[in-house]
Amino acid sequence: MPHPLATRLAEAIRLNETPPGRRFPAVSPADLLPGALGERAAKEFNEVEQLADEQERRSALAAFFVRMPTFLPAFIESLWIGDEVASANAVAILLQIGTPETIEAVRTFAFGRLGPDDTRLHAALALRREGHVDGNRPLLLWQDGRYQEMLPPRYEIATGQEERDRPYTPAIARLMEKALERREREDIEGAKRFYRQVLAQDPTVVEAEQHLGLFALMEGDQVAAEQYFSHALALAPDFVLPRTALASLRIQQGNLNDARQLLIPLADRTNFRATEFGSYLFTTAELAAADNDPGRARGQLRLLLAYLPGYTPARLRLRELEQQETERKQAQSQQQPGSSALLQSPGGISLLGPRQ
Repeated sequence: MPHPLATRLAEAIRLNETPPGRRFPAVSPADLLPGALGERAAKEFNEVEQLADEQERRSALAAFFVRMPTFLPAFIESLWIGDEVASANAVAILLQIGTPETIEAVRTFAFGRLGPDDTRLHAALALRREGHVDGNRPLLLWQDGRYQEMLPPRYEIATGQEERDRPYTPAIARLMEKALERREREDIEGAKRFYRQVLAQDPTVVEAEQHLGLFALMEGDQVAAEQYFSHALALAPDFVLPRTALASLRIQQGNLNDARQLLIPLADRTNFRATEFGSYLFTTAELAAADNDPGRARGQLRLLLAYLPGYTPARLRLRELEQQETERKQAQSQQQPGSSALLQSPGGISLLGPRQ
């Protein structure tokens, strides 16, 4: 299996493009900040960033870079050599440092061609959010093998607890807590029992309806799942998760118009919790794929990953769609005049003898 660093360097050479930092590395980020050195660097960097006075912070930061000369090269390399989470972390750290060198490294990565499309989109959106690019103009980004002008919508994603902070009565709160504990232990039957107890005491707790619907879906009971989702949506039309779950069910059933109508109320929404945002964009991507629009499906998944780099279902689905696109282009090229596909013997053996 090719070494990741060697693979990325080969890609840079093939594209004739200089990496962020204007240097071709000889070692990986982990080699630049190994073990205990990386831990000490992280501790010292966090101490510097907690300084309130900007001038004092800048002075301490300069001294830190002298003591830790491999710190910046490690994070600049991580932009395009690391995985999606490491790349997103590097973007955050480099923009937090905020020197011309670090901002330019992120710009070089975001608007270049090296690395996955979704990680570069994440970097571009971070630059826009921090005011380093004009937020009112389209972004010229390398996506799907060509430069495209894009004006991605702005979203605010809230993180943190999504159930424990809801205003339940003490009795309901205890039951919800127990159900959550069972879910975390993968005790589905136990979780279902507590959610049913919640609804027996208070039929308006839509979160319990939502989870029971998901459990029914996991068990293949679409009728029960639809009843739970529909009831939750009737009680709370603004609740995102049952809306997207019901839309996903409609897509599976081939009822694309109903799925589209369910998602329309979310189109202008800009504030989501992380799970809501992931569910919404993933469902819009699945709807686009079902509509035979794989380009839009890939775009939605990349946008999702630009905001939530660790959203594994989106990454797996994106890889699947990208592989399908690669195979489609290969098949198309073989059908072009002069292609090797036209130079076949009747037995299918070539007479003359990929990524996108």
